[in-house]
Amino acid sequence: MKQKLILFLVMSILYGAGMALMLVDITESWLKYAIMSGLFFGLMTTAILSFIQWANLKRTGQSTSSVVKVHNTLQLEIAASKQEAFGLCTHALQQINKCSIEQSNFSLGILTASAGMNWLTWGDEIELHILETAHNRCTISLSSRPKVKTTLIDYGKNRENIKRMVDFILAAPYQVIITEDEGHIFKSV
Repeated sequence: MKQKLILFLVMSILYGAGMALMLVDITESWLKYAIMSGLFFGLMTTAILSFIQWANLKRTGQSTSSVVKVHNTLQLEIAASKQEAFGLCTHALQQINKCSIEQSNFSLGILTASAGMNWLTWGDEIELHILETAHNRCTISLSSRPKVKTTLIDYGKNRENIKRMVDFILAAPYQVIITEDEGHIFKSV
């Protein structure tokens, strides 16, 4: 709801200011027209983008009732060696469309990837941190966020990125426990 309110205010103010600049020399009631058109444009834009987000969440099988963040994180524990977990994470990144690995550092346990642009997003930054906590036990932290830092609505795209990677990891023959799920991607935590 907060995202939608911010989107409404930003779009209303920007469009209203643009209309005010165009109408100031044309009519005496320019302020009234600028405010009315700004509010109408902000409302319509927010409604259309909210519908697109709802439809995309529904299409990908995600919850439409929970809060949708643009930066999603998830942490899980896996009963595997660091080498196995690192390989599994590398393959999990391949489950995301147009995803390319930009940095792969086994000794630090860091994988950084970039998901390409599509009609929903200008691209996403994906990070995975693999930390060996005990013999044959690792903690994996996954993070997905838009490349454009000012993104207000991502239509559930980063949530979908995390879900695709975790679904791949859960399908592997290792014991996996989800320990932190800030975006409520998985209901059974």
